[in-house]
Amino acid sequence: MQYIASNLRLDSVIEGHYGPRKCIHCVTFYNEGQDTILAGNWSIYFTSFWRLQSAQSLFNGPKTQFILKHIDGGFYKLSPHHDFGTI
Repeated sequence: MQYIASNLRLDSVIEGHYGPRKCIHCVTFYNEGQDTILAGNWSIYFTSFWRLQSAQSLFNGPKTQFILKHIDGGFYKLSPHHDFGTI
């Protein structure tokens, strides 16, 4: 876990707006360390002011590498999907 916390960088970009309160964010993960980050028992918890849709409703097929779960209020959990490759 310490390796992920120290070496994982996330970039978030708004890809497009589709009316009031609807947009698509593209999140890119960068491993800035030497070791490979594999799927496993790890998750990223975060907050969002806006209500987010689940990853299953946003992606189809092989692009689904993460599961987005709404916990409560603006609190979310992002976990690697069973199809997760490596970072």
